[in-house]
Amino acid sequence: MTDHFQASEIRRYRFGRFELRPAQRRLLADGVAATLGSRAFDVLVALIERRAEVLTKDELLERVWPGLVVEEANVQVQVSALRKVIGADAVATVQRRGYQFVAPVESDCVPSFDRPNWVSCVALAAVAPGSRSKLLELF
Repeated sequence: MTDHFQASEIRRYRFGRFELRPAQRRLLADGVAATLGSRAFDVLVALIERRAEVLTKDELLERVWPGLVVEEANVQVQVSALRKVIGADAVATVQRRGYQFVAPVESDCVPSFDRPNWVSCVALAAVAPGSRSKLLELF
C-alpha cells in the first residue's frame, strides 16, 4: 500500500512528556533536550512514522543503516537505548516480527498542497495504531 502521508508534513510528534522534532533531529523531555544517539534517534523516527505497523528488524536495518552490512543485534541495542530514554512501555516487541511504537502520539502537521488543508491535519491527528489503513481508504 502506498503511504499517502509524507513525513515532511509533520513538524513534531508529542508522546508523554516527550516531543520529537524529526527535521531538527531533536528529542525534548519536558522541554529540555534529551540525550539520544543518532541511530536510536533514527529508530525512534522510523517507529513513530509507521506506528500503525510492526517494523521488522530488516526494515529498521534498511532505514537506519542504509547500504551498510550490520548485525541484527544492532537493532536490539538501539531499541534498548531508546527504551532507557523514553520508557520501556513506549516500544513493544512483537515476537518473531519486530517492533512497534505503542504509546499514544499527537502530531502537528504542515498541510499538503495536493489536498485540502483540513484533510491532512485531521487525518494525521486521527490516525491510531490499527486504524490507519481504514482511514486511508476514506481518502
